[in-house]
Amino acid sequence: MSGALQFEAVMRNGVRIRRGAVTVVRMERGAGPARVGLAVGRRAGKAVVRNRVKRRLRAAMAEAGLPSGADYVVTADASAASAPFEALCGWLREAGCAKSPERERR
Repeated sequence: MSGALQFEAVMRNGVRIRRGAVTVVRMERGAGPARVGLAVGRRAGKAVVRNRVKRRLRAAMAEAGLPSGADYVVTADASAASAPFEALCGWLREAGCAKSPERERR
């Protein structure tokens, strides 16, 4: 995704799904490839740790194969930095492919 407006639209109108250390906000948009935005806050650690988490999330998303036709915003907490890669892939797969997720309270 590019731009704050797209990111905010997904965060405002999407469905939140929490699995493990990862929260996926998904907003259906029709046809086209999946678009992804990553958000890793300062609570996850210093810049080196946050960047490592983002790299691991990108690789896990490529491995998990999220369905196309939707926009995703993926956020991670501090435990994502030390979580096994297979667990990250599993959490993303579960959250991205859930059929009827319930919206979490903010």
